[in-house]
Amino acid sequence: MSDRRLPRARRGLPDAGFPIAADPRLRPRRSVLILLVGDGGLRAWLRRGEKIEVLGRLPGPSSGTGGGADLSRLLERLAGGRQRRSVTVVLRLEANAGLVREDLLPKRAARDLEQILVNRIDVLTPWSAEEVLFTCWNLRRRDGGRLAVSLAAARKARVEAGLAVVRRFGLTPDIVDFVVDAPTAPPRFDLMLPPPRSRLPGLLRATAATTLGLLALAGLWLGLELADLDRRLAARQERLEMVRWELASRIEALREEEGGPSAARLLARLGGERASPLRLLDALSRLLPDGVWLESLVLRGRDLEIRGIAEDPAELVRLFESSPDFADPRFVAPAVRVAAEGREGPAEIRFALAVEVGGGLLAMHRSPASTAEEPER
Repeated sequence: MSDRRLPRARRGLPDAGFPIAADPRLRPRRSVLILLVGDGGLRAWLRRGEKIEVLGRLPGPSSGTGGGADLSRLLERLAGGRQRRSVTVVLRLEANAGLVREDLLPKRAARDLEQILVNRIDVLTPWSAEEVLFTCWNLRRRDGGRLAVSLAAARKARVEAGLAVVRRFGLTPDIVDFVVDAPTAPPRFDLMLPPPRSRLPGLLRATAATTLGLLALAGLWLGLELADLDRRLAARQERLEMVRWELASRIEALREEEGGPSAARLLARLGGERASPLRLLDALSRLLPDGVWLESLVLRGRDLEIRGIAEDPAELVRLFESSPDFADPRFVAPAVRVAAEGREGPAEIRFALAVEVGGGLLAMHRSPASTAEEPER
């Protein structure tokens, strides 16, 4: 395919009719050697800041032979000298060697920008992807979230021909471009640089990771708060159940003692009772050995039913018989041996034992006012 440009209607995009910003990846030195290679030969300029020095011209095959010996020696001396490190060498092709386009892509195109542009080269340029070298830069967001990108493309054959000319003098260019504004303008892009990878997906991933981390910390804090709230609620519920148990035990004891008085009289008598489940638990904790595990305690009047696990339930009977606070210990269910489950030590036995609570824990006293109100029996 020839180097002619596609008609504007077919391209659908302006031909460098937009401000061309420089590729931020370019870092040229203060001294820039510009070598313009074309059909007319090679022309050279040395640019220092805004100052431009004309170095000379080497005629090409179409311009005849002869001339340019001074420029040839200068380039060869530059290639082999220490000054090469302080000079950026730019191989610049003529304007008809390439073109610049601006393309609008979907916002997700940043993830695989190079492949997408390869597939669009034949739309954006008059050449196929195999015929060109291209680069892109100046990625930016447009209204609607679309991605705008500047693209420069040149014929691969023209680039290779220009490289061959420059390498005859022992020089390897740092930047390869073509004329866009003026032959001596600073470089704005480099055809040898691959398309940049957009930072947007990385930023999105970093933002997502940060957000997930914050959510995890918030979830951990909330979980700790809920666990603490559950512990406090469980403690209050346990205390409430103990109060209910204490109240029911006292009412049952008073009913047995007085032959079924009214609830009002029973509640009035509760304040004068000395015994309570708390005292009962205290007496049990002092009486039972450390190897006993209690599973349940049920108090019905004076009868206390104890269920748990012990190494020797028969020893518990002897302990209750010897205590002044308890009487009549007896088993209410057969003892069952419990599996060791990998633990070492003596076997454990599940037991169900009933005892009668002695008078020391269920003793009653009455205030003078309540004694005066109650009739003698």
